[in-house]
Amino acid sequence: MVSEERFVWLTAPPRVFGIRALHDISIRSTRRGLFKPRRWELVTLQNGAEVLIFASRDERVFNQVVRALRRAVEHARTGRGGE
Repeated sequence: MVSEERFVWLTAPPRVFGIRALHDISIRSTRRGLFKPRRWELVTLQNGAEVLIFASRDERVFNQVVRALRRAVEHARTGRGGE
């Protein structure tokens, strides 16, 4: 779930990140084994450590989350939301 203030990855337990606290977000992909699907990951730096904020093997879902997060981060930085 992505809102103007929070990014929530619905895991057990849920991981909650403040949008304004997310800096240096990057995308990486990994594959473990020849026949396993690629895993797409969003990572950020917090206090100098890399933190996984979202991961999915479904590329379509991953891209939807990335777009929503980009819009939320842009809105938080500009206060306009891409207008």
